[in-house]
Amino acid sequence: MALPTATVGPGLAAPPQQFAAGAGLGRIARLSGGRAQLPAGAPSAHAGGCLMPLVSIIIPTHNRRDSVLRALTAVAQQTYPQDQIEAIVVADGCVDDTVPFLRQQSFPFGLTVLEQAGLGPAVARNAGARVANGRFLIFFDDDIEVVPGFVQAHVAAHEGREDRVVMGHLPAGPLPRYGYYEQGLQQWWRQKFSQMRQPGYRFGYDDLFSGNFSVSAELFASVGGFDEALRCHEDYELGLRLVAAGAAFAYADAASGTHHDQTNSGRSLQRRRAEGEADLYLLRRYPELARFLPVAQPEQTWVQRAMRLSAFKAPWLGDRIARLQQACLKPLEALWQRRFWWLLFAHLHDYWYWRGVAKVEPDPAVIDAFFAEVERPYPTPDLTLDLALGLPEAEAELDSHRPASLRLVYGEHWLADLPPAPGKEHLHGGHLRRLLAENAAFPLLLAQAKLPGALPPIPIDPLPSEHVQTEEQSVEAWFQPKKIAELDLTAPREAQALDGFTGLHLLLRVGKQPVGVMTLPNVPESILLPDRLANEIQAQFGNAILAKAKLPLPESGSLPPLSVVVCTRDRTAQLATCLAALAQLDYPVYEVIVVDNAPSSEETAVLVATSSARYVREDRPGLDWARNRGLAAATHDLVAFTDDDACPDRNWLRAIAAAFADDEVTAVTGSVLPQSLATPAQNLFEYSYGGMNHGFKRRVFRQAQLTANDLLWASGYGVGANMALRRSHLATIGQFDVALDVGTPSGGGGDVEMFHRVVALGGTLVYEPAALVWHQHRGSAADLLKLVQNNGRSFGCYLLTCARNKTVARRVILGFAVRHWLWGWLGKRLLRPNGFPRRLVWAELGAALTSPWRYNQTQKRARQVATDHFLGNAKQSLTVGGEL
Repeated sequence: MALPTATVGPGLAAPPQQFAAGAGLGRIARLSGGRAQLPAGAPSAHAGGCLMPLVSIIIPTHNRRDSVLRALTAVAQQTYPQDQIEAIVVADGCVDDTVPFLRQQSFPFGLTVLEQAGLGPAVARNAGARVANGRFLIFFDDDIEVVPGFVQAHVAAHEGREDRVVMGHLPAGPLPRYGYYEQGLQQWWRQKFSQMRQPGYRFGYDDLFSGNFSVSAELFASVGGFDEALRCHEDYELGLRLVAAGAAFAYADAASGTHHDQTNSGRSLQRRRAEGEADLYLLRRYPELARFLPVAQPEQTWVQRAMRLSAFKAPWLGDRIARLQQACLKPLEALWQRRFWWLLFAHLHDYWYWRGVAKVEPDPAVIDAFFAEVERPYPTPDLTLDLALGLPEAEAELDSHRPASLRLVYGEHWLADLPPAPGKEHLHGGHLRRLLAENAAFPLLLAQAKLPGALPPIPIDPLPSEHVQTEEQSVEAWFQPKKIAELDLTAPREAQALDGFTGLHLLLRVGKQPVGVMTLPNVPESILLPDRLANEIQAQFGNAILAKAKLPLPESGSLPPLSVVVCTRDRTAQLATCLAALAQLDYPVYEVIVVDNAPSSEETAVLVATSSARYVREDRPGLDWARNRGLAAATHDLVAFTDDDACPDRNWLRAIAAAFADDEVTAVTGSVLPQSLATPAQNLFEYSYGGMNHGFKRRVFRQAQLTANDLLWASGYGVGANMALRRSHLATIGQFDVALDVGTPSGGGGDVEMFHRVVALGGTLVYEPAALVWHQHRGSAADLLKLVQNNGRSFGCYLLTCARNKTVARRVILGFAVRHWLWGWLGKRLLRPNGFPRRLVWAELGAALTSPWRYNQTQKRARQVATDHFLGNAKQSLTVGGEL
């Protein structure tokens, strides 16, 4: 569905009728003011034997007499011949004495003063251009004070070419105040000009600032000047047509003018509304910009969603709320609340933008339908560039073809696709080296090294008819059975058989290093061919994933001995699978200890007797009792823990040892991936609840680098199914808290509390993604329900334990529990469950609210078990709060 619009001619360069219908350049009819005569010798002069072209400076102004006088005074100081400069001031709706005052002034250059009703800056600039006599037109605003070499720099940057557009520099002038908004605005300008200074920068329409740019009169007229329908972003719209017309953009740092900008946060919000109106106008004329305009950005918070809705449905209410929020900006700044100031300002910025959008199109459904229509796959790139021919040859080919989009290859290897970027310059040879540095540096090195299988083949482009599923089909597909597989990106590509599954969950490695997981929720084919697989990897990750591989894991000679502890209770089938995986570990010296926790039979002892593992019995029920028993039984200083329903990767211990290479490290944890995704419950847990994995980026946790909230979110460090401790550090850290985890009324939390305590007491914890374990997720809906309930009550018990130990101030823990856990984790998922059943969220929340009672129970239970054991009267109770 298209947005309602007035049609224009094909292509971006359709000139607005307003300028095209006006008088031609050089005509001075219909002036609304006096025009000073050009000095003798115009229109040409010589300097150093070179012809100096006549330059017309066009300055629109509105009720700023002193400001425009300062601008003209600076023009009078130019090193460029004054007789080759004419200035045209267009008074746009001025009601002060700007016009009569300027007509009384005398300058060494020709001055024309025009008057018009308040029709906006686009109309004013076009009016000035119509009467200009110069070969080059320089536009700048009345609050710009240019340096003496300003005009000379603009003219020099054109190099005599008629197809060039030159942007100048606008450093900020002194400000009456330097608050948060002013700091942010100046930083934005500095970054923008820094980008344009870089060699090989690819200019775009949004680099054209009407406050300081120059263009040949011929080129300006040929594209039709500014679009007079716009009162904001008229420079961006002109930039679109100039780019489409093949104009060459350039930046001249010496064409500098101090910007005496008086914009503050309040004026910025007013302008933001105008930007919303202008962007919808641009969207209607240039739908190819849809992905790049702020109107395409989704809301990030429920506050944004509510404010955007009010912009369309109840603007009277939204405006009042916005003004009330705006009144809070000054007090927040006075209290030095920078973070909250910017958060509030961002929401206001967003609201007023959408107020402008809603003014032009009051029905949000029309905008949604438009975006649903324009989102299509990118077409095949205009040019395929083979870098194996050499960079000079590739640059020459780019100069010859000037494509809008590009495919980079190296012989038979694909490096990168650069899709069309609407409003950006067509590519030329000067862009190539920067493009390679930003998009294909690492793949190019791999291609030149001829590493087998490291790069995918040149992709097969999809047919235009190929399209994604509907949203409902796509969401449902995420919860269907998936095959678990692995792929080494450095090995030759092989087809992946789906074995009857409808989806694929693929671990990607670079050699031994795991670097990412690719999920294809719905694969119609029974066999995924190598080319299709390469295309999917590229679509989800790009070649940057290859750069994630770290240094090789340590060799055998430098590896310390390790103890591996597996705690279990009455699950011999799962334990057998775990022990088989442990027997295959690639590690020189390690022992395996199986801790049998309060068993009901001798089956576990019989199974362990058939393996190389050592059997230890712990009759006190509770996972943390078993873990502490394993620590006591271990022979070595480094002790790794895994669960009986997990299977460690072959290189698991090597990665753990590498993380312990620094003596300051107390604990290590790592990646946990699903061993099976055959049931809806397993898929729900992995994709909607979040699973157990914490990414593929190595992280180091130290107290000095964490906030109190980060310290309390210890569940984000890792999981107990994959952790290791240095026993020699436990004298200060302490052992596992026996009142927590499975087998007690708390239902869990022992691993999280240990991670928290390690860091809170000054230890160092490392998350090492190469230390990989495969975990058998709960397979049934009943097991998933039990798991989320245990998570709810165990996290509350963990926080109460932190409060008892005073590792974090209790008021901070209370605030964290309410704001970040009960609301941020549970409450928000009730509002937006993200595919996770709300009944399960309610179940977790209900269990969380019982955690104070459960905490009291689990503390009593731990004391009772300890007392009974001390008296030699241990009770073999099997009524426990969780399952091992």
